[in-house]
Amino acid sequence: MGKAYDHVNIFQLKKAMDQIKLLQQFTHLILDLFKDRTNQVITAYGKTTAYDVLIGIDQGEVISPVLWCIYYDPLLAEINNQNLGYTVSCNNIQQIPQLNSAVIEQHVPALAFMDDTHWITDKKDKLESMLSIADSFYRLNDIQINKNKSELMMRTKIIKAKHPHEPTRILGVYFNIENDEQYLISKVKAEINHLTNLMWKKKITDKHILYIFNRIIIPRVKYWSQVFVLSPDLIYRLFVPFRRMFKNKLKFARIAPNAILVNSYIYGYRNPYENQLQAKITNFCIQLNDTGILGRIIEIHLKLLQQLL
Repeated sequence: MGKAYDHVNIFQLKKAMDQIKLLQQFTHLILDLFKDRTNQVITAYGKTTAYDVLIGIDQGEVISPVLWCIYYDPLLAEINNQNLGYTVSCNNIQQIPQLNSAVIEQHVPALAFMDDTHWITDKKDKLESMLSIADSFYRLNDIQINKNKSELMMRTKIIKAKHPHEPTRILGVYFNIENDEQYLISKVKAEINHLTNLMWKKKITDKHILYIFNRIIIPRVKYWSQVFVLSPDLIYRLFVPFRRMFKNKLKFARIAPNAILVNSYIYGYRNPYENQLQAKITNFCIQLNDTGILGRIIEIHLKLLQQLL
């Protein structure tokens, strides 16, 4: 989606805000922030001449995500009202002897965050209807769409789509039809090697290295691997270059025990595998206790797994 933030129909935004019954004073206050504005650029020779700013939502504004959700909600609501999308369902067996069951289902029309949208459906005609409604919304609100960046993922081979092992990115997390983790492994390996090589050439202390590891490398690996569980042996091999560089900076021998790094009384090196398990358990608890769509879907998946036992 091109220029989703910078080119927003402010009058359609007002209608969307009125639809959810926001106070008129609040609506006018928000809209006034993005109308009749001028900008100046600070240069080495002083400020430039003021110029008019197009009406739109600034991408760096703190309130931008909330306003974009309000602005985009009518489209998602229409898709949902048309019963387009994908339905996850299962039979809920209530009494084993009589095998009485009831169907539990959850309808999921789309995944959307800001200007990143993913349409989900099980039939071609439904997808065409969803795209037709979306195109009419984009034309109405003068939103520019870069369709060359669109990607199609399918389980069937009749229609040409992305290769089953080729990943697609959804909010920074990579997915593919076959659940192949090779791309994730190569990406994590490349990131670790890249940062390790950068630190190897720099004159930095052990505290700097530890900070980069705990605050940059570990969070990135944890976020990218949300849909996969990396084995202990694999994680050990992936982080070999980093440990080797760390020991070199400390003037230790390469065969020095790794316990020096992980000991909380010495360096407090965060064990990547234990950190991964902690993150997975935390996310699973959040899913189990969710009262919305997420909790409903995880309940259906657990019942499907139960029926396979």
